[in-house]
Amino acid sequence: MQGSEQITNVVGPAAAGLAIGAVGLTATFTLNALLLLLGSLCMFLVQPKAPGRSLQAAQAVPKQALAAEIGEGLRYAWQRSDIRIGLLLIAAINFAILGPIVIGVAQLVTVRLQGNATTFGSLQAAYGVGALLGVVIAGQLSAISNLKTPLAWLAGALGLGLIALGFVHSTALAAIAIGGMGIGGGIVGVLAMTWLQQQTAFHMQGRMMSLIMFAAVALDPFSQAASGALLEISLTGLFVAAGIVMLLTAMGAAIGPETS
Repeated sequence: MQGSEQITNVVGPAAAGLAIGAVGLTATFTLNALLLLLGSLCMFLVQPKAPGRSLQAAQAVPKQALAAEIGEGLRYAWQRSDIRIGLLLIAAINFAILGPIVIGVAQLVTVRLQGNATTFGSLQAAYGVGALLGVVIAGQLSAISNLKTPLAWLAGALGLGLIALGFVHSTALAAIAIGGMGIGGGIVGVLAMTWLQQQTAFHMQGRMMSLIMFAAVALDPFSQAASGALLEISLTGLFVAAGIVMLLTAMGAAIGPETS
């Protein structure tokens, strides 16, 4: 899942930038709409199986019981410092990186790099290539018994990359910084999820995965809103502020209790 997501993060922005530069914005949006219709058709052709007894029983669970299960998962995560650290890392990446990478880089391309849609697409593709490489690297790091220290160092490196991005005036340097951040983000995304699963009891795995998805998805719009507000003040300030958030997160992960 991580690999397929990162591949689309490479192909999508690069193709969008090239298409806008080649055929214009209207034709690109038309092509995008046709692709969405094709995806809808694929979903329409899926033939779901008839719900089994277990699914029917799950659908019959009252809302009060569902709320109690959510509360149980939150209490479980709060009582385990290792799980809190993992969730913090995932939440920090989605809050401090996604907005600046999308909105901040768009402003960077326009104001400082004097680029166009193709330039923006290329930089987004650089992040996707780095993230895909990070996923591959993370697969080779499964033998590490305690992931806390590597995750803390990687979070710190992401913070430094964000701060450096606020001062670049070259497209090549921006691509290098963004690609490096993509590598770090890809590694952290996989290792943090792996670490959380290792530290979570089997019967709590489903609740923990729901918390992970919430941390990964729910903070995205807030990240973009905050990035837009900070851009009104300073482009450099946006990247520096996001970098400081990641550095503080790295410090919090580093000083947390050791886990095995």
